[in-house]
Amino acid sequence: MDRRIPELADLAYHPNKLPKDIAGQVELLSEIMGFDIDLATKRDAYVLNALIGVILYRHLDRVQQMGVMEMLIEPTALEHFTRGDISQLVGFVTDVIIQPRWWLWSLSTSELEILFKEREDLQKLMSQYGIGFTITGGLSAYRAGMSIKNGIPGFVLGCTLMYIQNQNTQAAKNELDLRTSNPKSSPFFNR
Repeated sequence: MDRRIPELADLAYHPNKLPKDIAGQVELLSEIMGFDIDLATKRDAYVLNALIGVILYRHLDRVQQMGVMEMLIEPTALEHFTRGDISQLVGFVTDVIIQPRWWLWSLSTSELEILFKEREDLQKLMSQYGIGFTITGGLSAYRAGMSIKNGIPGFVLGCTLMYIQNQNTQAAKNELDLRTSNPKSSPFFNR
């Protein structure tokens, strides 16, 4: 078992796309995670390591996972985080345990590539049938809704589903763009 604490290099993000200072790295990882970091939370190495641990949680062995959780709930964590931030980070950990695909940042590079391909294939399939997130697609959805007597609700549902699919595909592409060109660079993300 690997007992070392994961580091920034283990994230498989391209080094040129990461800030050089710790505060900037904390801000970027918070943004990637969708973590609303409190202004009172410090931007230091402890916080950075905790964020890295949460991101890599699924890919760590049992001992390392316990280390991440201890880091979040130990009394000294309150010197670095607000209680709200700790709660939010523990929530992220439970989310990725329950459903790994909820957060793209928790996926390995190979899992992310598979997910992106699936979403891209679905978009291609939808566009072959004239359903895409375009005005034409919206009109198609509206006509389909009208033909099954759903009218406006069918139109709204169709447009909403197409928009979500488009956003999900773009989010997966953005996350892949942050990763290195050599996915084998992280022992954690490629298990």
